[in-house]
Amino acid sequence: MKLLVTGGAGYIGSVMTAQLLEAGHEVTVFDNVSKGHVQAVPDGARFIEGNLLNEALLNQVLGTGFDGVLHFAALSLVGESVQQPERYYRNLKRYRFSRRQFLARRIPMEDLSWRSTR
Repeated sequence: MKLLVTGGAGYIGSVMTAQLLEAGHEVTVFDNVSKGHVQAVPDGARFIEGNLLNEALLNQVLGTGFDGVLHFAALSLVGESVQQPERYYRNLKRYRFSRRQFLARRIPMEDLSWRSTR
């Protein structure tokens, strides 16, 4: 399958990307590397640096066609979330509603995987 992994430069996303590649899938990682690291993206995955809120770039990426999306992009530092709860709330709310609606128009919901460590 041709898969898009958002947040694939983070810990969980990069591990999933490695497992998908080992299983023979074609994987593209989309990440803004605000918390992840480009070096965490496994060899064999295509890497695109970008923010999910950049609708033009996301349109371009999704326009190449995917069989599914695994969504791991998130702010996830516990200490930071306690110090800046409003930032985490705004970020989660923006991504949860706008991105889900945006992605759902292009890829059937049964092919989306939404995960959270919270």
